[in-house]
Amino acid sequence: MGTLCKSAPVKEIMNTKKKHILIALHLYTAGGAERQALYLAKGLQDHGYAVSVIAFGEGKGLAWDRFQAAGIHCLALGFREKLILGEKKGIKENLLFWRYQRQLIKTIQKLRVDIILPFTYPANVIYGQYWQKMGAKACYWNQRDEGRWFSGSKIELKALENCTGIISNSLEGKLFLEQYTQRAIQIIHNGIELPIETAKPELVKDQYRVVMVANLHTYKDHLTLLKAWKLFIESKPENTKLLLAGKKADTYPMLQAFVDEHKLGDSVQFLDVVEDVYALLATCHLAVFSSNKEGLPNGILECMAAGLPVVATDIHGAREALGGDDYLVESGDCEKLLALIQMLYFNPNHRTELGSKNRIRIEEEFKIGKLIQDYLTLFSFQKI
Repeated sequence: MGTLCKSAPVKEIMNTKKKHILIALHLYTAGGAERQALYLAKGLQDHGYAVSVIAFGEGKGLAWDRFQAAGIHCLALGFREKLILGEKKGIKENLLFWRYQRQLIKTIQKLRVDIILPFTYPANVIYGQYWQKMGAKACYWNQRDEGRWFSGSKIELKALENCTGIISNSLEGKLFLEQYTQRAIQIIHNGIELPIETAKPELVKDQYRVVMVANLHTYKDHLTLLKAWKLFIESKPENTKLLLAGKKADTYPMLQAFVDEHKLGDSVQFLDVVEDVYALLATCHLAVFSSNKEGLPNGILECMAAGLPVVATDIHGAREALGGDDYLVESGDCEKLLALIQMLYFNPNHRTELGSKNRIRIEEEFKIGKLIQDYLTLFSFQKI
Protein backbone atom coordinates (compact mmCIF):
# COMPACT_ATOMS: atom_id res chain seq x y z
CA MET A 1 0.00 0.00 0.00
CA GLY A 2 1.21 3.48 -0.79
CA THR A 3 3.75 2.56 -3.48
CA LEU A 4 3.68 4.95 -6.43
CA CYS A 5 3.43 3.20 -9.80
CA LYS A 6 4.28 5.13 -12.95
CA SER A 7 4.64 4.41 -16.64
CA ALA A 8 7.50 6.69 -17.63
CA PRO A 9 10.27 8.77 -16.01
CA VAL A 10 8.73 11.84 -14.34
CA LYS A 11 11.73 13.92 -15.47
CA GLU A 12 10.56 13.72 -19.08
CA ILE A 13 7.39 15.57 -18.08
CA MET A 14 9.04 17.93 -15.60
CA ASN A 15 11.71 19.14 -18.04
CA THR A 16 9.27 20.18 -20.74
CA LYS A 17 8.28 23.82 -21.19
CA LYS A 18 4.81 22.81 -22.30
CA LYS A 19 1.80 23.51 -20.12
CA HIS A 20 1.23 20.41 -18.01
CA ILE A 21 -2.31 19.05 -17.55
CA LEU A 22 -3.00 16.39 -14.91
CA ILE A 23 -6.13 14.31 -15.52
CA ALA A 24 -7.18 12.77 -12.21
CA LEU A 25 -9.24 9.56 -12.20
CA HIS A 26 -10.65 7.37 -9.46
CA LEU A 27 -9.27 4.01 -10.65
CA TYR A 28 -7.97 2.66 -13.96
CA THR A 29 -11.18 0.78 -14.65
CA ALA A 30 -12.66 1.05 -18.14
CA GLY A 31 -15.82 3.14 -17.98
CA GLY A 32 -17.35 6.11 -19.73
CA ALA A 33 -15.43 8.75 -17.76
CA GLU A 34 -12.12 6.99 -18.39
CA ARG A 35 -12.86 6.74 -22.11
CA GLN A 36 -13.62 10.47 -22.27
CA ALA A 37 -10.41 11.17 -20.35
CA LEU A 38 -8.45 9.16 -22.92
CA TYR A 39 -9.98 11.10 -25.84
CA LEU A 40 -9.09 14.36 -24.14
CA ALA A 41 -5.57 13.30 -23.14
CA LYS A 42 -4.70 12.32 -26.71
CA GLY A 43 -6.23 15.51 -28.08
CA LEU A 44 -4.37 17.77 -25.65
CA GLN A 45 -1.06 16.06 -26.47
CA ASP A 46 -1.73 16.59 -30.16
CA HIS A 47 -2.22 20.30 -29.43
CA GLY A 48 1.11 20.66 -27.65
CA TYR A 49 0.25 20.11 -23.98
CA ALA A 50 2.13 17.79 -21.66
CA VAL A 51 -0.41 15.38 -20.16
CA SER A 52 -0.25 13.04 -17.18
CA VAL A 53 -2.98 10.79 -15.83
CA ILE A 54 -3.17 9.72 -12.19
CA ALA A 55 -5.50 7.42 -10.23
CA PHE A 56 -5.81 5.89 -6.80
CA GLY A 57 -5.10 2.22 -6.19
CA GLU A 58 -2.68 0.19 -8.29
CA GLY A 59 -1.69 0.78 -11.90
CA LYS A 60 -3.84 -2.02 -13.19
CA GLY A 61 -6.91 -2.18 -15.38
CA LEU A 62 -8.02 -1.83 -18.95
CA ALA A 63 -7.91 1.97 -18.81
CA TRP A 64 -4.24 1.86 -17.71
CA ASP A 65 -3.44 -0.31 -20.72
CA ARG A 66 -5.28 2.04 -23.06
CA PHE A 67 -3.50 5.14 -21.76
CA GLN A 68 -0.17 3.33 -22.03
CA ALA A 69 -0.89 2.27 -25.59
CA ALA A 70 -1.64 5.90 -26.46
CA GLY A 71 1.70 7.04 -25.05
CA ILE A 72 0.15 8.92 -22.11
CA HIS A 73 2.25 9.35 -18.94
CA CYS A 74 0.42 7.39 -16.20
CA LEU A 75 0.76 7.19 -12.42
CA ALA A 76 -1.05 5.16 -9.77
CA LEU A 77 -0.83 6.31 -6.16
CA GLY A 78 -0.89 2.83 -4.63
CA PHE A 79 -3.55 3.59 -2.01
CA ARG A 80 -7.33 3.91 -2.03
CA GLU A 81 -9.05 7.27 -2.00
CA LYS A 82 -11.06 6.33 1.12
CA LEU A 83 -7.99 6.98 3.25
CA ILE A 84 -8.19 10.72 2.55
CA LEU A 85 -11.84 11.18 1.59
CA GLY A 86 -14.40 12.27 4.15
CA GLU A 87 -14.23 12.84 7.88
CA LYS A 88 -12.01 10.58 9.99
CA LYS A 89 -12.81 8.99 13.35
CA GLY A 90 -10.22 7.69 15.73
CA ILE A 91 -6.47 8.06 16.11
CA LYS A 92 -5.51 5.33 13.61
CA GLU A 93 -7.72 6.73 10.84
CA ASN A 94 -6.38 10.23 11.39
CA LEU A 95 -2.78 9.03 11.25
CA LEU A 96 -3.43 7.25 7.97
CA PHE A 97 -5.24 10.32 6.68
CA TRP A 98 -2.30 12.66 7.33
CA ARG A 99 0.22 10.14 5.98
CA TYR A 100 -1.49 9.61 2.64
CA GLN A 101 -2.62 13.18 2.27
CA ARG A 102 1.03 14.28 2.47
CA GLN A 103 2.04 11.54 0.02
CA LEU A 104 -0.56 12.72 -2.49
CA ILE A 105 0.41 16.39 -2.18
CA LYS A 106 4.14 15.68 -2.52
CA THR A 107 3.56 13.46 -5.55
CA ILE A 108 1.67 16.20 -7.39
CA GLN A 109 4.19 18.85 -6.34
CA LYS A 110 6.95 16.84 -8.02
CA LEU A 111 4.96 16.71 -11.24
CA ARG A 112 4.82 20.53 -11.48
CA VAL A 113 1.40 20.56 -13.05
CA ASP A 114 -0.32 23.69 -14.28
CA ILE A 115 -3.93 22.52 -14.37
CA ILE A 116 -5.64 19.63 -12.57
CA LEU A 117 -8.73 18.21 -14.23
CA PRO A 118 -10.56 15.57 -12.15
CA PHE A 119 -12.75 13.13 -14.06
CA THR A 120 -14.64 11.33 -11.27
CA TYR A 121 -16.44 12.23 -8.04
CA PRO A 122 -13.68 11.22 -5.55
CA ALA A 123 -11.09 13.11 -7.59
CA ASN A 124 -13.30 16.20 -7.65
CA VAL A 125 -13.62 16.25 -3.87
CA ILE A 126 -9.98 15.46 -3.09
CA TYR A 127 -8.17 17.63 -5.63
CA GLY A 128 -10.70 20.41 -5.18
CA GLN A 129 -9.53 20.76 -1.57
CA TYR A 130 -5.76 20.48 -2.01
CA TRP A 131 -4.80 21.76 -5.47
CA GLN A 132 -3.18 24.98 -4.19
CA LYS A 133 -0.96 22.98 -1.81
CA MET A 134 -0.01 20.77 -4.75
CA GLY A 135 1.43 23.77 -6.58
CA ALA A 136 -1.13 23.75 -9.41
CA LYS A 137 -2.27 27.03 -10.93
CA ALA A 138 -5.84 25.90 -11.55
CA CYS A 139 -8.22 23.03 -10.81
CA TYR A 140 -11.72 22.47 -12.20
CA TRP A 141 -14.67 20.68 -10.67
CA ASN A 142 -15.72 18.29 -13.44
CA GLN A 143 -19.24 16.90 -12.91
CA ARG A 144 -19.56 13.62 -14.83
CA ASP A 145 -22.94 12.34 -13.58
CA GLU A 146 -26.30 13.58 -12.35
CA GLY A 147 -25.10 13.91 -8.73
CA ARG A 148 -25.65 10.36 -7.49
CA TRP A 149 -22.72 10.50 -5.01
CA PHE A 150 -22.90 14.16 -3.96
CA SER A 151 -24.60 14.64 -0.58
CA GLY A 152 -23.90 18.32 0.09
CA SER A 153 -21.41 17.67 2.91
CA LYS A 154 -19.07 20.39 4.15
CA ILE A 155 -16.08 18.73 2.48
CA GLU A 156 -17.87 18.50 -0.88
CA LEU A 157 -19.03 22.12 -0.72
CA LYS A 158 -15.56 23.30 0.26
CA ALA A 159 -14.02 21.52 -2.72
CA LEU A 160 -16.70 22.79 -5.10
CA GLU A 161 -16.25 26.42 -4.08
CA ASN A 162 -12.46 26.16 -3.93
CA CYS A 163 -12.05 25.11 -7.57
CA THR A 164 -11.03 27.60 -10.25
CA GLY A 165 -14.15 26.83 -12.27
CA ILE A 166 -16.98 24.32 -12.56
CA ILE A 167 -17.69 22.11 -15.58
CA SER A 168 -20.50 19.63 -16.23
CA ASN A 169 -20.84 17.24 -19.15
CA SER A 170 -24.63 17.51 -19.02
CA LEU A 171 -27.56 19.78 -18.28
CA GLU A 172 -28.67 17.34 -15.57
CA GLY A 173 -25.33 17.72 -13.77
CA LYS A 174 -25.45 21.50 -14.12
CA LEU A 175 -28.98 21.72 -12.70
CA PHE A 176 -27.97 19.48 -9.82
CA LEU A 177 -24.95 21.57 -8.82
CA GLU A 178 -26.93 24.80 -9.05
CA GLN A 179 -28.68 23.64 -5.87
CA TYR A 180 -25.37 24.05 -4.05
CA THR A 181 -23.56 26.96 -5.69
CA GLN A 182 -24.25 30.36 -7.26
CA ARG A 183 -21.16 30.11 -9.46
CA ALA A 184 -21.32 29.80 -13.24
CA ILE A 185 -21.26 26.22 -14.55
CA GLN A 186 -20.03 25.54 -18.08
CA ILE A 187 -21.32 22.54 -20.03
CA ILE A 188 -18.77 20.61 -22.07
CA HIS A 189 -20.48 17.64 -23.67
CA ASN A 190 -18.92 14.21 -24.07
CA GLY A 191 -17.24 13.43 -27.36
CA ILE A 192 -18.21 10.26 -29.22
CA GLU A 193 -16.00 8.29 -31.58
CA LEU A 194 -17.89 7.73 -34.81
CA PRO A 195 -17.79 4.20 -36.23
CA ILE A 196 -16.75 3.99 -39.87
CA GLU A 197 -19.98 2.25 -40.79
CA THR A 198 -23.48 2.61 -39.39
CA ALA A 199 -25.77 -0.19 -38.30
CA LYS A 200 -26.37 -3.05 -40.73
CA PRO A 201 -28.88 -5.29 -38.97
CA GLU A 202 -29.14 -7.53 -42.01
CA LEU A 203 -25.86 -9.04 -40.79
CA VAL A 204 -28.01 -11.17 -38.48
CA LYS A 205 -30.57 -12.72 -40.79
CA ASP A 206 -34.22 -13.09 -39.84
CA GLN A 207 -33.79 -11.70 -36.32
CA TYR A 208 -35.11 -8.39 -34.97
CA ARG A 209 -32.58 -7.16 -32.40
CA VAL A 210 -33.18 -4.53 -29.72
CA VAL A 211 -30.29 -3.39 -27.51
CA MET A 212 -29.71 -1.46 -24.29
CA VAL A 213 -26.15 -0.42 -23.49
CA ALA A 214 -25.93 0.21 -19.74
CA ASN A 215 -24.52 -1.47 -16.66
CA LEU A 216 -27.13 -3.33 -14.63
CA HIS A 217 -27.62 -0.82 -11.80
CA THR A 218 -30.82 0.22 -10.02
CA TYR A 219 -31.07 3.69 -11.57
CA LYS A 220 -30.82 2.23 -15.09
CA ASP A 221 -34.23 0.58 -14.48
CA HIS A 222 -33.83 -2.42 -16.79
CA LEU A 223 -36.89 -3.91 -15.09
CA THR A 224 -39.25 -1.48 -16.84
CA LEU A 225 -37.72 -2.47 -20.17
CA LEU A 226 -38.13 -6.17 -19.36
CA LYS A 227 -41.79 -5.59 -18.45
CA ALA A 228 -42.32 -3.86 -21.80
CA TRP A 229 -40.45 -6.67 -23.55
CA LYS A 230 -42.65 -9.29 -21.89
CA LEU A 231 -45.72 -7.53 -23.35
CA PHE A 232 -43.98 -7.27 -26.72
CA ILE A 233 -43.22 -10.99 -26.79
CA GLU A 234 -46.83 -11.77 -25.87
CA SER A 235 -47.87 -10.03 -29.12
CA LYS A 236 -45.91 -12.83 -30.85
CA PRO A 237 -43.43 -10.94 -33.06
CA GLU A 238 -41.25 -13.14 -35.23
CA ASN A 239 -37.75 -14.08 -34.07
CA THR A 240 -36.85 -11.18 -31.76
CA LYS A 241 -34.00 -10.70 -29.33
CA LEU A 242 -33.38 -8.17 -26.52
CA LEU A 243 -29.65 -7.71 -25.85
CA LEU A 244 -28.60 -6.19 -22.51
CA ALA A 245 -24.99 -5.07 -22.82
CA GLY A 246 -23.40 -3.98 -19.57
CA LYS A 247 -21.74 -5.11 -16.36
CA LYS A 248 -23.82 -7.53 -14.30
CA ALA A 249 -24.07 -5.32 -11.23
CA ASP A 250 -26.51 -5.07 -8.29
CA THR A 251 -29.79 -5.61 -10.17
CA TYR A 252 -28.65 -8.57 -12.27
CA PRO A 253 -29.98 -11.34 -9.95
CA MET A 254 -33.42 -9.70 -9.83
CA LEU A 255 -33.50 -9.16 -13.60
CA GLN A 256 -32.43 -12.74 -14.31
CA ALA A 257 -35.13 -13.96 -11.92
CA PHE A 258 -37.75 -11.93 -13.85
CA VAL A 259 -36.57 -13.43 -17.13
CA ASP A 260 -36.73 -16.94 -15.68
CA GLU A 261 -40.15 -16.44 -14.07
CA HIS A 262 -41.73 -15.19 -17.29
CA LYS A 263 -39.90 -17.64 -19.56
CA LEU A 264 -38.14 -14.93 -21.56
CA GLY A 265 -34.84 -16.77 -21.81
CA ASP A 266 -35.18 -17.41 -25.53
CA SER A 267 -35.60 -13.72 -26.33
CA VAL A 268 -33.45 -11.95 -23.68
CA GLN A 269 -29.67 -12.20 -23.50
CA PHE A 270 -27.41 -10.71 -20.82
CA LEU A 271 -24.14 -9.95 -22.62
CA ASP A 272 -22.16 -8.50 -19.69
CA VAL A 273 -19.44 -5.97 -20.66
CA VAL A 274 -18.97 -5.75 -24.44
CA GLU A 275 -15.50 -4.65 -25.52
CA ASP A 276 -16.42 -3.74 -29.11
CA VAL A 277 -19.76 -1.98 -28.65
CA TYR A 278 -19.99 -0.77 -32.25
CA ALA A 279 -19.61 -4.31 -33.60
CA LEU A 280 -22.65 -5.25 -31.51
CA LEU A 281 -24.66 -2.16 -32.49
CA ALA A 282 -24.00 -2.84 -36.18
CA THR A 283 -26.22 -5.93 -35.87
CA CYS A 284 -29.15 -4.21 -34.13
CA HIS A 285 -32.35 -2.53 -35.31
CA LEU A 286 -33.35 -0.42 -32.29
CA ALA A 287 -31.79 0.94 -29.09
CA VAL A 288 -33.83 1.38 -25.90
CA PHE A 289 -32.75 3.23 -22.77
CA SER A 290 -34.99 2.93 -19.70
CA SER A 291 -32.91 4.76 -17.07
CA ASN A 292 -34.73 6.89 -14.51
CA LYS A 293 -31.79 9.19 -13.78
CA GLU A 294 -28.73 10.11 -15.86
CA GLY A 295 -26.29 12.84 -16.77
CA LEU A 296 -25.55 12.52 -20.49
CA PRO A 297 -25.67 8.77 -21.22
CA ASN A 298 -22.82 7.42 -23.35
CA GLY A 299 -25.08 4.43 -23.99
CA ILE A 300 -27.48 6.64 -25.94
CA LEU A 301 -24.77 8.62 -27.71
CA GLU A 302 -23.00 5.48 -28.93
CA CYS A 303 -26.24 4.05 -30.32
CA MET A 304 -26.92 7.35 -32.11
CA ALA A 305 -23.39 7.34 -33.54
CA ALA A 306 -24.03 3.84 -34.89
CA GLY A 307 -27.07 5.16 -36.76
CA LEU A 308 -29.69 3.48 -34.59
CA PRO A 309 -33.11 4.85 -33.70
CA VAL A 310 -33.38 5.34 -29.94
CA VAL A 311 -36.37 5.08 -27.59
CA ALA A 312 -35.73 6.36 -24.07
CA THR A 313 -37.26 7.59 -20.85
CA ASP A 314 -37.98 11.29 -20.57
CA ILE A 315 -35.02 12.49 -18.50
CA HIS A 316 -32.81 15.53 -19.08
CA GLY A 317 -29.91 13.40 -20.32
CA ALA A 318 -32.00 11.65 -22.99
CA ARG A 319 -33.55 14.93 -24.18
CA GLU A 320 -30.11 16.52 -24.35
CA ALA A 321 -28.69 13.64 -26.36
CA LEU A 322 -31.61 13.19 -28.77
CA GLY A 323 -32.46 16.87 -29.17
CA GLY A 324 -36.20 16.32 -28.80
CA ASP A 325 -38.92 14.34 -27.08
CA ASP A 326 -40.75 12.46 -29.85
CA TYR A 327 -39.39 9.09 -28.74
CA LEU A 328 -39.38 9.60 -24.98
CA VAL A 329 -41.72 8.11 -22.37
CA GLU A 330 -42.18 8.74 -18.66
CA SER A 331 -39.89 6.73 -16.38
CA GLY A 332 -41.47 3.44 -15.37
CA ASP A 333 -44.16 3.50 -18.09
CA CYS A 334 -43.72 0.07 -19.66
CA GLU A 335 -46.90 0.32 -21.77
CA LYS A 336 -45.85 3.49 -23.61
CA LEU A 337 -42.37 2.05 -23.98
CA LEU A 338 -44.00 -1.02 -25.55
CA ALA A 339 -46.00 1.17 -27.95
CA LEU A 340 -42.87 2.84 -29.32
CA ILE A 341 -41.02 -0.48 -29.62
CA GLN A 342 -43.96 -1.92 -31.56
CA MET A 343 -44.35 1.14 -33.79
CA LEU A 344 -40.69 1.04 -34.85
CA TYR A 345 -40.82 -2.75 -35.24
CA PHE A 346 -43.45 -2.38 -37.95
CA ASN A 347 -41.82 0.63 -39.68
CA PRO A 348 -38.35 -0.26 -41.01
CA ASN A 349 -38.13 2.83 -43.25
CA HIS A 350 -38.91 5.08 -40.30
CA ARG A 351 -36.23 3.30 -38.24
CA THR A 352 -33.66 3.99 -40.95
CA GLU A 353 -34.66 7.65 -41.23
CA LEU A 354 -34.56 8.19 -37.47
CA GLY A 355 -31.21 6.42 -37.17
CA SER A 356 -29.71 8.64 -39.88
CA LYS A 357 -30.91 11.77 -38.06
CA ASN A 358 -29.33 10.52 -34.83
CA ARG A 359 -26.00 9.93 -36.58
CA ILE A 360 -26.06 13.46 -38.04
CA ARG A 361 -26.76 14.93 -34.59
CA ILE A 362 -23.70 13.17 -33.17
CA GLU A 363 -21.57 14.51 -36.03
CA GLU A 364 -22.79 18.05 -35.37
CA GLU A 365 -22.96 18.20 -31.58
CA PHE A 366 -20.89 15.45 -29.96
CA LYS A 367 -17.72 14.93 -31.99
CA ILE A 368 -14.46 14.30 -30.13
CA GLY A 369 -12.97 17.31 -31.91
CA LYS A 370 -15.59 19.56 -30.33
CA LEU A 371 -14.87 18.10 -26.88
CA ILE A 372 -11.17 18.87 -27.27
CA GLN A 373 -11.76 22.35 -28.67
CA ASP A 374 -14.07 23.22 -25.76
CA TYR A 375 -11.34 22.30 -23.28
CA LEU A 376 -8.70 24.18 -25.27
CA THR A 377 -10.92 27.26 -25.13
CA LEU A 378 -11.41 26.79 -21.39
CA PHE A 379 -7.67 26.50 -20.75
CA SER A 380 -6.89 29.49 -22.99
CA PHE A 381 -8.58 31.76 -20.45
CA GLN A 382 -6.27 30.47 -17.72
CA LYS A 383 -3.21 32.69 -17.36
CA ILE A 384 -0.30 30.29 -16.90
